Amino acid sequence: MQVERFIPIQAEPVFCATRDQTLSFREARECFERAYFIHLLQKTDGNISSAARLSGIARQHFYAHIKRLAIVT
Repeated sequence: MQVERFIPIQAEPVFCATRDQTLSFREARECFERAYFIHLLQKTDGNISSAARLSGIARQHFYAHIKRLAIVT
């Protein structure tokens, strides 16, 4: 499954916190995870199987993560 229709493949890196913003651990972790999974998908041109392989996560779990993070619907 290709996900380029869900995320901009050439998106800029995501920076979640600035000096003026304090995130809870949960918010910071979710922000990091979203940026991490988007980066992997960008690197693999939206190929979920390849991105999962790079991450070391089983494809089914990878897909569950990106669905939970609203990267795909």
